[in-house]
Amino acid sequence: MSKDAKILREIAEALRKWEKGGDTAVDTARKVITLFVDNLGLVRSVQNEYGCHAPLERPVSWLRDIARKRETINSLSFEAWWTEFTQPQLWAGERLSVADQCEEWASRLEGRKSQSIKAPSKDAIRAYLLLKSLGCSQAKAAEIMSGKLKRTLTQGCISRYKTQCERWLKANGLDVFPPDIRPDIPRLSPDKLGMGARTDGRRTGDPRHKRSANNEADE
Repeated sequence: MSKDAKILREIAEALRKWEKGGDTAVDTARKVITLFVDNLGLVRSVQNEYGCHAPLERPVSWLRDIARKRETINSLSFEAWWTEFTQPQLWAGERLSVADQCEEWASRLEGRKSQSIKAPSKDAIRAYLLLKSLGCSQAKAAEIMSGKLKRTLTQGCISRYKTQCERWLKANGLDVFPPDIRPDIPRLSPDKLGMGARTDGRRTGDPRHKRSANNEADE
């Protein structure tokens, strides 16, 4: 583990300890701020290079601002900021905390040494996000992507995209794609998110499936 990655993981560990509260919460919070003070350049560098998940930008920015004002460390209202700094925030279907962000940055730094797995293309990531964030079936994702790209993508292609993305995330120690490489995904209305027929024999709420079931009953 690199020195910078180790520092970021130390900050993440302190944040998680702060989250638990207890009699040592104030001391732990002061440790978090001190770590940010001592490593402000590192935090600024990784945030600029790798980005920061949207809901986490404010608490991370506040921590950086606090870290610049060393004279305020002993008078901070740690309890008032506990929720903002330690609790997970919802982003793109995932709940992420500042500690998660620090660990993600650490994983990205460690991943620099192992670039054997090429990062997926933006199309591959879009397809993966359709599956994971919107819950599309592979067939539906292929249909949506084909319409957006004006070329035919098969379900097999979507399956390969999914495998590529999962391998890259695992190799980099990540659960979600970082904002610096995460593309936008198509905005879709609920009526366009039909998931196709279920494979487990159960019915879905799609009226087309109800009609299909009625036709089968008539036969």
